[in-house]
Amino acid sequence: MITKTKRLILRPWVEADAEECYRYAKDPDVGLPAGWQPHTSVEYSRMIINSVLSKPETYAIVLKETGLPIGNIALRFHSDLAEFDDECEIGYWLGKPYWGQGIMPEAATELIRRAFEDLGLQRVWGGYYDGNEKSKRVQEKCGLKHMWTSENVPVPDLGEFRVGHVNCITKKEWQEQRISRFENILDELSAAVKDLDFALEAYEKLKPRLNELKEYYESSLWRKDFEDDGAGRLPKDLKRGVLSEDAVYDLLDNIKELEIRGKNVF
Repeated sequence: MITKTKRLILRPWVEADAEECYRYAKDPDVGLPAGWQPHTSVEYSRMIINSVLSKPETYAIVLKETGLPIGNIALRFHSDLAEFDDECEIGYWLGKPYWGQGIMPEAATELIRRAFEDLGLQRVWGGYYDGNEKSKRVQEKCGLKHMWTSENVPVPDLGEFRVGHVNCITKKEWQEQRISRFENILDELSAAVKDLDFALEAYEKLKPRLNELKEYYESSLWRKDFEDDGAGRLPKDLKRGVLSEDAVYDLLDNIKELEIRGKNVF
């Protein structure tokens, strides 16, 4: 399976990726915080590609602009955290030159979507060792919530024990977080477009948010949320104006009014 995001392609690893895999996986700052030994050679990376990285739902994170892999992300089944058939554990690593650019949250968001929407899973787990703040932030940005912390967790590859933290997100939480997020975007856009004098300046900043909202309305996710709302499967206290078709039509009508007035916002 191959899937794409704004900047990335997630695809299976191939042997030809061994040199690029080694380029980043040899860095101790990449592997050690995650609990595995740095790669020692291109041949070792090739061996890992043919074993560990060849498992189902394991993907090379490839930059669209270069076509080269810069990290790994995977859904793991029947792991220490994901014991049942309807759940999985997400794991990942990224080459150090690409840290701090939002790449891993982008990849993780897409793979969590795949877990819930394409694979029909009900729960995604995530774990990280104490001190691995980058992994912690990725999981927080993707909506995973802290479940528990354990002392003396064995790290087999390194022959040591660490403090481990466990996070989780359910399919229901993922859906509710999505609706709330797009509800906020809709409110922000609707408020800005009403101030016609301020609209041009506002929309130069909000244009990416509008595009994000449009993509949501055009996706299967909006239809699923809309149907679940109609069937009474969403919490009563959840704001769901974004699930009203009238809401987006009203917004687009206001945008047309701006264009007629010569604002040419878009």
